Amino acid sequence: MRNRIRFDRGDSSGKRRDSLSAWLSMQNLSEDEAVNMLERELAQRKNIKLVKCCLKEAGLNAKGFISNEKLELYFDIYKGDKSICYISKGWQDPGFRVGELVEIDKAVPGFKEKFYEIFRICSRNLISAGVSAASDKSVSVSLEIGIYSGGLNAKVLKNAAQTITRAFKDISKVL
Repeated sequence: MRNRIRFDRGDSSGKRRDSLSAWLSMQNLSEDEAVNMLERELAQRKNIKLVKCCLKEAGLNAKGFISNEKLELYFDIYKGDKSICYISKGWQDPGFRVGELVEIDKAVPGFKEKFYEIFRICSRNLISAGVSAASDKSVSVSLEIGIYSGGLNAKVLKNAAQTITRAFKDISKVL
């Protein structure tokens, strides 16, 4: 039998890899489950890094990271100390959403007209608007611009944030 050349695993990355491998083997996952879990984690970390790099290059910053069953990532986007919108991505989404949330009191005079004006503002700015009941007394409208994963860069992110901010200011005047 032929002797094989053994490679030294004395570096710290080898130790970390070995630790990760040992932890994975203790999880009693099938090979497919382990690969899927690692791919999902890697994709999330790459997307977080992409978002943070784009924000930094655009002169914006992020706070309030959230990740859960539905959201791969969520950050509040700030310009200086002022919150201007958010960026999010669901686990199955092909890209990101830059948006803002508006709550409208149903009892406000002219609710229906104001509601329609919000949709006109969104239409003019190519913003999708989703509606959900926040409570018995109010309605939530989510204003969102979709950005496919391959199209996310600092310029696109900055433009989307500016568009959402402008539309939000126009909507605030209506309310």
